[in-house]
Amino acid sequence: MKVSPDVLIKRLPYLGAFVVLIVVMIWDTTFIGPEEALARGAAEFSAEEYATFAFPELVEVYEETAVDVARVGAALRDDPEAGAEEFGVDLGSGRYGFALSAVGEVSEVTDDFITIAIADDPDLDVRVPLTTAVNGTPIRDASGTVAFGDFRDQTQYQDVANEFRQLMLDEVIAPLDLAGAEGQEISVVGAWLQGGPPDTFVIQPVRIDINA
Repeated sequence: MKVSPDVLIKRLPYLGAFVVLIVVMIWDTTFIGPEEALARGAAEFSAEEYATFAFPELVEVYEETAVDVARVGAALRDDPEAGAEEFGVDLGSGRYGFALSAVGEVSEVTDDFITIAIADDPDLDVRVPLTTAVNGTPIRDASGTVAFGDFRDQTQYQDVANEFRQLMLDEVIAPLDLAGAEGQEISVVGAWLQGGPPDTFVIQPVRIDINA
């Protein structure tokens, strides 16, 4: 369909306004490259900042809710399912996390573990990791206050556990003076995820006091 010159003349003001609008929109738009876009996306969440803020609060939660390992050990030995339901946090798929405390005597110190003799239950194998076995996942999970739904994806969720691990190494384990610790009284608060041999508890620590 042909448009007459008179019609075109009448429409010119509208066409001009449209062109001006497009120019303004382009002028006001900031264009960024792929690298800057990725950087902006990564900056939305910092696992290190999250963990630094959350860790002291988790320490308080564990100190308030921890149950003596001898009591938990006896309950799990008597009835694993009932003991887990009574003292643990249900993590789904039959998995439970526990806030534990342990008071006893340091029976052995190696590069990797502190072993604790529990007077109330000598059959328990209670250890505190010092190096490669330190794991932030139980700290993240066993309190019941940090959930997967709080994070965008599995990567963020795992990154937070890794940062908790680093804080445990730096703030809980590094300050320890383990020279001559064997035979001393020790008090530990931390987390444990159910699993492994019976009567064995590797407590991931949020607090360790020797000669307490």
